[in-house]
Amino acid sequence: MLSRADTRNVTMPIIDAILDDFFWRALIGGLGVALVAGPLGCFVVWRRMAYFGDTLAHSALLGIALSFLISVPLNLGVIITCVVLAMALVLLSRTRTLATDTLLGILAHSALAIGLVTLSFMPDVRVDLTGLLFGDLLAMSREDLLWIYGGAAVVLGDVTLGEHTSVWYHAVLRGDINYIKIGA
Repeated sequence: MLSRADTRNVTMPIIDAILDDFFWRALIGGLGVALVAGPLGCFVVWRRMAYFGDTLAHSALLGIALSFLISVPLNLGVIITCVVLAMALVLLSRTRTLATDTLLGILAHSALAIGLVTLSFMPDVRVDLTGLLFGDLLAMSREDLLWIYGGAAVVLGDVTLGEHTSVWYHAVLRGDINYIKIGA
């Protein structure tokens, strides 16, 4: 039978490991991503763009490769690359020659291939591709939390602004809402 002191010696290291700083950063970061993923997921499903998240994730590797190539911060390179890819998707989908899912597949795999080839031609850069592609929630830093919650504030603020000032309203919903009003 364990005495009270023995129980404390066994449980305290476990509690200390759970309550470490990296655990809380991972928990707070995961909650921040979940906070913004719900509303954005509704827009993605509404526009029938199920592979949009995959496309942005694949283009992030291209953003990382370009960041290494031109020596800019990784987050900045990823954001710029994802925005450019999203604008290319909007422009290409207006031609209506290909379905949106087809365009998403083409853009995702093209960005991934270009990113991998670009990284492979950089002899000085050695990166863990698995870590870049899938990430590590427990390796989250305080700076990552600022990026997550800053981005969430911008996106959720824009979504809640209303129909006259919201970028999301004009880019994503306007055509569907006009169709609903006219069709009703």
